[in-house]
Amino acid sequence: MPRHHAKAHQTARHARAGRWGIALALALASTAPWAAPEQASRFYEDALQRYEKNDLSGSVLQLKNAIQQDGQLLAAHLLLGKALLRQGELKGAEAAFEQALKLGVSRAEVALPMGQLYLLQGEPRKLLDLVTLPGLPQQLHVEALTLRGTALSMSAQPAQASQAFAQARTLDPKSPLPLIAEAPLLLKSGERDRARATAHKATELAPRNAAAWQALGTVLQALGDAPGALAALEQSITLDGQLAE
Repeated sequence: MPRHHAKAHQTARHARAGRWGIALALALASTAPWAAPEQASRFYEDALQRYEKNDLSGSVLQLKNAIQQDGQLLAAHLLLGKALLRQGELKGAEAAFEQALKLGVSRAEVALPMGQLYLLQGEPRKLLDLVTLPGLPQQLHVEALTLRGTALSMSAQPAQASQAFAQARTLDPKSPLPLIAEAPLLLKSGERDRARATAHKATELAPRNAAAWQALGTVLQALGDAPGALAALEQSITLDGQLAE
């Protein structure tokens, strides 16, 4: 083949390769923005199922995968905060909730889990500033009042704490939550009989609530009832294990 023909053939081949490369790059560029959110959604759905089955480690892993694919996926940040909170990873949970707030989640939606987080961090003042009551559904209102009662007790405001727990019980007499929270605080303040009665009432209202049995076990142990405390704590462990399965 003459040199000028060979050179022309080589030039044409390079041009075709260049066109194919450009076409491929354009195709990838056009599909990538759609592929990432779709993949993120799949990761999130799997994470949600794992969370509901109490597979917290698996849920956290899939949520991080979802966020890696789509950092703007608000629901993933919110669920990540809840999962990390349940794992006791307080700093990570707080960061996830803060990111969810930046992305536009309603403050009311994160108020209760962040309130729990602040209690675990020993910062009741932050909880009292965060958790507001107007407009909440009944169950969330009961939880908010219970959290406020605990925070007020930690802030050395026993009268206001007692009032918050009483309001929660009035709002939903069948809820064990204010009883579970108040029993150890009554014990700490020296009201031993009330503490025992309150803890017993919690287990009567919610016989399959592990936290209720744990509260009763803690109270009975402090009162010197070793057999009763052991039985209550064993029941708590049994129920907690069943929830984890």
